[in-house]
Amino acid sequence: MKKPTLRIAGMSLVEVMISLTMGTIILIGVINLFSANSETYSLVQGQSRMQESARFAMGYLSKDIQKAGFRGCFTTNNVFLFTMYRGNDIPYEFDLRTGIQAYDGQAAGWLPAIAPLVPAYVAQTGINTAAIVATTDILTVRAASEVEAILSAPMALSSDPIVVTIPLSGLGFSDITDDLALIHDCEKSTMFEVTSIAVAGGQATIGHVIEADLAGQPRNSFAALAVNNSFNTDASVSAIDTITYFIAPGAGTNNEGNTPLALWRKMRTSAPVEMVEGVEDMQLLFGVDSDNDTIPNQYTTANLVADFNTVITVRISLTVNSIDTVGATQAPSLGCLGSGGLQDCISGQAYDGLLRRTFTSTVQLRN
Repeated sequence: MKKPTLRIAGMSLVEVMISLTMGTIILIGVINLFSANSETYSLVQGQSRMQESARFAMGYLSKDIQKAGFRGCFTTNNVFLFTMYRGNDIPYEFDLRTGIQAYDGQAAGWLPAIAPLVPAYVAQTGINTAAIVATTDILTVRAASEVEAILSAPMALSSDPIVVTIPLSGLGFSDITDDLALIHDCEKSTMFEVTSIAVAGGQATIGHVIEADLAGQPRNSFAALAVNNSFNTDASVSAIDTITYFIAPGAGTNNEGNTPLALWRKMRTSAPVEMVEGVEDMQLLFGVDSDNDTIPNQYTTANLVADFNTVITVRISLTVNSIDTVGATQAPSLGCLGSGGLQDCISGQAYDGLLRRTFTSTVQLRN
């Protein structure tokens, strides 16, 4: 019996070309789908980062602005005393005579001038004002700390040491750099210079001095407005919180290798800290109450505010970006900053691929 012959037939050239063509079409579709999904993901992530950054930045600013000018139950009294000399004035960081202060950024510089920020009370932790982005605004808020150390013994004489019960969170100030602090009750308030702190049994004995002015006369004494010439055990001692916000380049880089701008905050005599990445512009308007009816008569920029003690509201406008390039065609709010800046525009274009959005909020001062 004769065995059958096995025949193996291959694909023709036409069939191979058709198969390659169909595979290429499918592969292109998969690549396009992946690319579209990747772009959508980047876009959604950029929008989320913008909203998150704006929420955090507005939260920090609003909370601090609301407590501007706080001095315990003494807040509504206009008489403010201090016992230190220090060049015949109070250092900028501790000047509680004004609860809020700001500088309007312009192409030619800030109005009023930001000279009070340089040098800082502690020079090593000052703000590098050269790094602050031109045309953005600067905001300073001052208030007595909400953490209060209650007097545990009356202060009969202005020269007596101040004895307080130490709160669980600590005093909030020290004598290392001759820190300044505030003693206050509902009738009077005096800023003083701390010269020593002795801790024993949960209490702190705070030393201080009453310095002389240029004429050799002592500064205002603690007892100037006192009942029975003393601070009693209903008085408290607080640290003085000063917070300055500004816009400057951050510490990181984005997906194009550029340095994002960020919202920075300096507290008291500590070094500035980067708070929120991707905040590229801060513009402020101040609601001024010129007739003392607790309603703003006008909103104006910082350079046109005659007296910041008449400010009762602050309108904040923050321009926030996506940090990473997502292919957007929006123009930067500050223009192209050139080499090293986040807003390095794409060659031949007026945009840098970042998403942007401006968020606005109005905050009322409580004190």
